[in-house]
Amino acid sequence: MTPLAITGGVAEGKSTVLRHLASLGARVWSADEEAGRLIVLPQIRERVAGALGLAVQFSRDDLRQLVLTSHDARRALNAVMHRPILRAMADAAPDVCEIPLLIETCLHGRFDEVWVVTCGLPEQRRRLLDRVKDETVANAILDSQLPTRVKCSFAHAIMRTDQPLDHVHDVIQDAWRARLKRLAEGGETDFTQPR
Repeated sequence: MTPLAITGGVAEGKSTVLRHLASLGARVWSADEEAGRLIVLPQIRERVAGALGLAVQFSRDDLRQLVLTSHDARRALNAVMHRPILRAMADAAPDVCEIPLLIETCLHGRFDEVWVVTCGLPEQRRRLLDRVKDETVANAILDSQLPTRVKCSFAHAIMRTDQPLDHVHDVIQDAWRARLKRLAEGGETDFTQPR
């Protein structure tokens, strides 16, 4: 089965969608979690440090600060990290891949279906501020990302997470079951308009 891709902006609920799909029996994989596993490997840390001009003992905060303030640093980090992340994804052979930079890295063509997760910008900003506790940092993170409204242009389905959790779970379950049914019948992905 060609995996389903899930994307969206920071703090919009991608992990919520991924966890629920896992509870429905899907084999899930997260690019962010994989990046977290890879960044502690000595050979990866050395390559990242060299590419970004950091000491090998850099902290996550050091890395975040640098990539938020420098487009060149973001590009250098991505150049180091994307290839091993993609190898890990291929090795995992999941049913569902959560990839925040799916559209930015032009990977959406590798998937027969893309779900974009969104909660709307005001709720996204509120959630992110709750997470980072610093308005300047929250604004820098949002400014560094492709707006989710742009990602929605590539969506086969849009999962709104600014609804009650039970409703969100019902929508995910219905969409997942419809996908499995289409695949079992050998049908094409239904390219519906985002709702």
